[in-house]
Amino acid sequence: MANLDPDKEKDISPKPRKKKTALEQKAIPQYEHVLPKKVIPTIGPMQLDKLERNILNIDMFSLIDQQNICVVVENMAPQVVFTKKYISLNEMNTSILPGYNISGDKWLFQRLTQTFDHKLMQALINYKSFPENVLSININVSTIFTKEFDKFVAKQKTMSEHPMVLEIALFDIMSDLTLYFKAQEKIYNLGYKICICNMDIQSLYVLNRELINVDFLKVRWNKNYIGDLNKIDRERISSAIKDQGKMRVILSDCSSKEAISFGTELGIVMYQGFEIDQLQRVT
Repeated sequence: MANLDPDKEKDISPKPRKKKTALEQKAIPQYEHVLPKKVIPTIGPMQLDKLERNILNIDMFSLIDQQNICVVVENMAPQVVFTKKYISLNEMNTSILPGYNISGDKWLFQRLTQTFDHKLMQALINYKSFPENVLSININVSTIFTKEFDKFVAKQKTMSEHPMVLEIALFDIMSDLTLYFKAQEKIYNLGYKICICNMDIQSLYVLNRELINVDFLKVRWNKNYIGDLNKIDRERISSAIKDQGKMRVILSDCSSKEAISFGTELGIVMYQGFEIDQLQRVT
């Protein structure tokens, strides 16, 4: 997975149209246009090459941000479990290649994230940017077999007494399961933990955490879950969360109280996102 966090990712969409009058609103159904007039183009091979060359020549530290993954229980201040360090996708997009959606092509973006992996590891070491608690970063399976990763591990172990959590995208894992299981063995020999990220909530009752031998499962919040999931779906998901373990499931991208309420109803206690950031500032 890229060293980019969807929780901080902002929508790179056209500017909103001028609000309609009350009369116009009555005449026009309220829905998103299927064919917007302006579409942000995705990167192609030429843009990818430009991005990679530019990234190699810049100091990434100013683009690194962080969020805490916290236990949130009613009437209690959020309790930090680990801290995520990542490169903001929106800031990267705006700074280096404005006018393009750098994550639009899944395969080209996957290749680009390998470059992000190396730059993030380098910046964390150069600036000794490690949290007081456990560090979490996104990483590609292929990066785990590089010399850059080995150097990063050696330095990290001298700068922090805590193990790390490596977040790997489900898409990356499923692309080559044989390679993933080799990476998994190396990760556990280092004493690190694994979190599968970028999951949808239905995956919780399809994927067996113990069978695939990972420590955490991270589900991306989507407001459509509220309307799309019926009573039976919610019961299955709630049961799956109990089976996976409450302290093993994380709901990310939580940008509203609505997300926390939804997760709480299902039995989730670990969260990440803008709303959690706000709760930590308030409490």
